[in-house]
Amino acid sequence: MKFAVFISSGIGNAIFLIPLIKELQKHGEVHAICDSPYFSERIFERLHTHLFDKVTDLRSTSKIAVTALTSVSKFEHVYLDYFAATRKNLAFSALIGRNVHTLRIPRNLPNIFKNRIRLHRMVVGAHESTQYLRYFKPDTTDRELCQTDFNIEPFSSNRALPTNYITLQPGAGNNLTPWKTWPLDNWVDLTKKFIELYPEIKILVLGDSHDSHMEPYLTSLGSNVQSYINNTQLSEIPSLIQGALIHIGGDSGLLHIAGAVGVKTITIAGGSDPEIFGWHKIDRNRHYLIQHKLPCHPCYRHYLPNQSRTIDPAKCPDFKCIRDVTVNEVVLAIESLLNNKP
Repeated sequence: MKFAVFISSGIGNAIFLIPLIKELQKHGEVHAICDSPYFSERIFERLHTHLFDKVTDLRSTSKIAVTALTSVSKFEHVYLDYFAATRKNLAFSALIGRNVHTLRIPRNLPNIFKNRIRLHRMVVGAHESTQYLRYFKPDTTDRELCQTDFNIEPFSSNRALPTNYITLQPGAGNNLTPWKTWPLDNWVDLTKKFIELYPEIKILVLGDSHDSHMEPYLTSLGSNVQSYINNTQLSEIPSLIQGALIHIGGDSGLLHIAGAVGVKTITIAGGSDPEIFGWHKIDRNRHYLIQHKLPCHPCYRHYLPNQSRTIDPAKCPDFKCIRDVTVNEVVLAIESLLNNKP
């Protein structure tokens, strides 16, 4: 049996498809259909873990046309996550697959395509990976998710890395999502405190070009801080993070890579819904959630957001939920995880 899985959006969404992909592997070939503008599939390039039998790049009109013509009804099942379910992708999926699975059907999708499409209803409060596993196993619940469902094993890093280090990503959402971003002053104070408490442990700061403005504030704190901001390929991030004692960040792709390679995490959560993305739901002993849950939470998620305070989370007047998280709360979480050896 042949299956196709779309990878169409961010790194975290690709990570949350791993349990479904691993389940499909037990029953046949799994093909990745890639049209993510972020090239998220590259996180799977340098792995010992085998996830796909074939990867198809669909980021050009010519490739879409050729693939559609050569793959008519090729796949028994095609799976799209919430963000992949565009009219273009659903129409294409109905051509190449005999059964198409999605969490939403956009308006104005021509009826000619709908007879092959099965709409799966969202389960409020369920983890995103559970939502996708339910495509194949409809009775799946969050209780069935575990670390091994996600585990990926990257090749060793080619870089000369410290013996003991943590990783942190001070940015999130390309600096377009202030409800996800802990203030820079807090990151600076946290870094100072960590150096004071753990002078033998290095701090590797991760991020891309959107985080470059934060770099000098952190690297100026001393040689214990090493910046990899805008200095890594996406394919090498899993191996770099895998060697860390802890990864600290907000709701971001690198946080989810850390979870998938089995590294302990501290999530500083704001307006997003950790019931959907939170690693604490996988293993509370290894993944620590810090959240100030206000009555207006969650103001940001792809279904049923809380709009009691603002319709657009970017226009929140104070971002109180994430800005009120204190450095001391994060330090206590670090101490707890470092002392918890397993």
